[in-house]
Amino acid sequence: MLNIPDTFTQFTELGEVDIGTLHGDHVTVVVIHIKDPRLLRDDWAPATQILEDQWQGKRQRQQQRQQQYPQPHGKPLGGILSTRDSCRFYTESPAQDGPPQRLEYKDRSEFAPLADDADPEVFLAFLRTCLDGSPASGLGLDVSKGEMDEVVTREPGEL
Repeated sequence: MLNIPDTFTQFTELGEVDIGTLHGDHVTVVVIHIKDPRLLRDDWAPATQILEDQWQGKRQRQQQRQQQYPQPHGKPLGGILSTRDSCRFYTESPAQDGPPQRLEYKDRSEFAPLADDADPEVFLAFLRTCLDGSPASGLGLDVSKGEMDEVVTREPGEL
């Protein structure tokens, strides 16, 4: 998993999972790394439920902060579910009250994980691009130069 500050381990029906949060200017991303992917058994529903629970907690904290410091809207929430072999990107449903929506990019919804030492901003840039169709600003990733294609076109298992 990426080296994300304040990551904690939680014991779930999927065994141990590491949970961390990346905070960007325009989006907050919850990253959940499932340590034993065999427990998924091709059913990602328990993992998406863990993600949804994390989002609910973040939304509650945003609402509490908005009572003290009114803002027009909270930041959109994204999610990354990863194993040692693959990762999936998720966004909130439009009403922010439904199940996580899996992102597709170039007809793919499952991607090779980035190397452990990869810059977490690549995740944010990818997620931001998927959220609104434009490159994330100020993250040092130039989509016009094809850098995004390098990130998302690797086959599962490639590093």
